[in-house]
Amino acid sequence: MPLKPVFDKAPLTMLTSQPLRAGQVRVNLPALTRLYAQVENRREPLLLEGAFRLACLVKADAMQSPAVTAIREAAAQREDGSFALTIEDSVYVLRAVWALYEAEAKKEDLTVLLRWFQWAAKQWDDIAADEYVRAFPADLLELLEKVYRITGIPAMLKLARTLSASTMNWSGVLTATPIQTPVSKAVSAEELDAGLKKENGDLEGYYTRLALTTNAAALADGARAALARGWLNGSATEMNAAKTGENQPLSRRNLRWTDRKSDACGRQSQHGHFQ
Repeated sequence: MPLKPVFDKAPLTMLTSQPLRAGQVRVNLPALTRLYAQVENRREPLLLEGAFRLACLVKADAMQSPAVTAIREAAAQREDGSFALTIEDSVYVLRAVWALYEAEAKKEDLTVLLRWFQWAAKQWDDIAADEYVRAFPADLLELLEKVYRITGIPAMLKLARTLSASTMNWSGVLTATPIQTPVSKAVSAEELDAGLKKENGDLEGYYTRLALTTNAAALADGARAALARGWLNGSATEMNAAKTGENQPLSRRNLRWTDRKSDACGRQSQHGHFQ
């Protein structure tokens, strides 16, 4: 049953990321303090949520941390509700804004999310065609599910189901027989690159799926996406997809990574091959 909107009280939602709200636990671990010192003044969208959650762990008043200012600046919206960012970076900022809402339950933060999704609904063809969203749908699926639990707005659920139907079917990938059996053919990085260019982002393509299913970050995202799909349609098979394929995709294969290129944020490309 949808929950009523809650703005000025603690969010009435399942916190899937952690058992307690951000800011309710403090730790005194030098390693975390050093890590926070490295990211507290960074402005890359990819790092904003992590910087804030670290601040909640190591700072007495996390809401006064530079990470909060950085999130507010990155989440500055145009008149139509969009951000002056790529779709991928916008998703990272949305996650960071949700972290703020999770910590303080302020109406302003929830409004940012609602306005962006309202804009997204009007631009859905472009967003659904985005390479990042198609291959890594978990973040948006989880955000839509969380916002729906808070607001009960049917449009959030509709968007989530539309997204689920138009992106990578990770439930099928994690449980498909070809994925669960060892692959003996060696694929060089050059062959993989050529195959990826030829397939041009086709998620049904052999080389595209090979690149994604041999990438740890993609597999982790895929497991979350399968779970989110299960929440949406009530399918126990999809909710258990990651567990079903837990011991197959990686442990039965001997993987070796090559040609790993990093972008400005340190993320590595999905280039790799079987040894």
